[in-house]
Amino acid sequence: MQYESPKPATELILRRGGKILISQRGQEPDKGKFDMPGGFVEAQETIEQAALREAQEELGISQDDVLGIEYLTSFATYYPYGKEVYNVTVSVFVADLKEGVDVTPLDDVSAVRWIGAQDIDSVDWSRVHQRNNAQLVLGQK
Repeated sequence: MQYESPKPATELILRRGGKILISQRGQEPDKGKFDMPGGFVEAQETIEQAALREAQEELGISQDDVLGIEYLTSFATYYPYGKEVYNVTVSVFVADLKEGVDVTPLDDVSAVRWIGAQDIDSVDWSRVHQRNNAQLVLGQK
């Protein structure tokens, strides 16, 4: 019997000044919608390392720009890629971005935005999980 094991992935919710940073997807799937910086875990990499690497690749920040990375939650989802659909388990982390650190949309991110609790329902989210996690971090749940 062969089991369909999910691919591991990460997301990093960055906080600063009572807001969180969200990124707009620059490529399919879900081009134009918002989520948190993240991606797939590479071989010989921990999920924490993957979260920080993805933040560097997508936002141009370094590990030294982030304080107190902590596990928040996880969720199961899918990721369509070409003609395939991957089952994915996403580990979500939260951390504070140091004051004065600028972020730059890179890689597959077309734009970034800081949002507060009052903005959550107006965002066109890539997945409902991202909306729920934003609520958790911004204290609405």
